[in-house]
Amino acid sequence: MSEDVEIVELTYAEGFGYCARHVPSNVASQGDTREDALRALVEALKLHQRSDSEAVEASDEWFERFGVSQ
Repeated sequence: MSEDVEIVELTYAEGFGYCARHVPSNVASQGDTREDALRALVEALKLHQRSDSEAVEASDEWFERFGVSQ
């Protein structure tokens, strides 16, 4: 197998949908359909590859905005 091949695992769990995982980076995302999971994975990989200067600092306010309490 060529080393430049990108490996993506796609799994399905009844009631949860599809999970797509980029094996080399271990980045994963999910969706209701295979296509949704793969589109979400592309977006997750783009976010994963951003530079640190583009990263969002997760503060208490950031978590609260999304309904997550710490």
